[in-house]
Amino acid sequence: MAELEEGRETVRNVVDEHLIRVNAAARRYRKLNTVLLLIAVIFGGMGSLFAGVVAAGGGPAKGVTKAVTGTEPKTELPEAWRKMCLWIAVLTGIGTVSAGTNGQLKSAQQQSRAMTCAGLLDSLKLELLVGAHFTEEDLNRIRENLSKVLREYPEYFR
Repeated sequence: MAELEEGRETVRNVVDEHLIRVNAAARRYRKLNTVLLLIAVIFGGMGSLFAGVVAAGGGPAKGVTKAVTGTEPKTELPEAWRKMCLWIAVLTGIGTVSAGTNGQLKSAQQQSRAMTCAGLLDSLKLELLVGAHFTEEDLNRIRENLSKVLREYPEYFR
């Protein structure tokens, strides 16, 4: 009986170690997802805003030009340039939304996968903690299920 309890405790410790890793991976994915999405939205929005300002006549753009070059722009932008800037603003805006959405979905998939793995490990841990009539067969089944989790989610255990 002492050998069974020792095996149970060993497997519980292994599950706990793996659970810590998987939860850390899930937190990393959540953080990465947020940072990348913010970067895409902020910089894409800024590009759209700058191109839109130029397309609208360039009032604020003149001040930026003066600040950067030290001289006032001598002429207005030709109509063709303003139309081009309008298209840049529209396309950049669409691209930003598209890239942000795509990035969100892929990161969300990884985060979901990590949370699924953590849930499986939690269920194994619960099986190890509960059960007054714990047997050798129970321990072997839990070891087998742990091996299955390790095979199905190897990216979290490296």
